[in-house]
Amino acid sequence: MGAEVLEETEFQPMFDEVKGKLGGKKVALFGSYGWGDGEWMRSWEEDCKANGVNLVTDSVICNAAPDDTALASLKALGGDLLRLKKQSSLEKRVTVGGWKGNVGRRIDRKCSADPCRNQDGEFIYLPI
Repeated sequence: MGAEVLEETEFQPMFDEVKGKLGGKKVALFGSYGWGDGEWMRSWEEDCKANGVNLVTDSVICNAAPDDTALASLKALGGDLLRLKKQSSLEKRVTVGGWKGNVGRRIDRKCSADPCRNQDGEFIYLPI
């Protein structure tokens, strides 16, 4: 038996391709293992941090299939990500076209990548 590592045939090569594109993104790690003590997760976390990946919550790891504790941890991780997404949506309303975007103001219509106006006529941008 060798050292604990991420699955080397498919997952590690895929992750190596995308990790450089994850800088500035909110990321959470989770996974299971069949032997050892979870060293692979610690190594994965270190690799992510070294490559500028923003780990936003504690990683979830379990041995074999998730038990009740691991399932509760995964639900909490999902809740953390959802709260961060909602918070990020409010914080990322940015200034567009010289007009100030305001957090928490009512929006008259939904927008994607195009600027629109809030109820005060100010241009804002809503990331989706």
